[in-house]
Amino acid sequence: MIGETVKIRKWDKTSGQVLINGELWRAECEVPLSVGNNAAIESIEGLTLKLKPYEQSHKVRTGSIDSKTQNGCGLIALDKKDDA
Repeated sequence: MIGETVKIRKWDKTSGQVLINGELWRAECEVPLSVGNNAAIESIEGLTLKLKPYEQSHKVRTGSIDSKTQNGCGLIALDKKDDA
């Protein structure tokens, strides 16, 4: 589960609930998150997921999709777009 992306469902300051694989989990983050946004699982402590904001944990490039390649976060890797 570490590295996977979750959807923020309920959030109040630095804790709340997230959806992953159809299940709601308790989660915490050092910074405030917004409902509807994504975050990445940084670690797990008991039944609580420790998160980091999605934009700090992933850098996505624009370009064509290579459907055969996925990185460890479950995102489809993108090829660099040729502007030439």
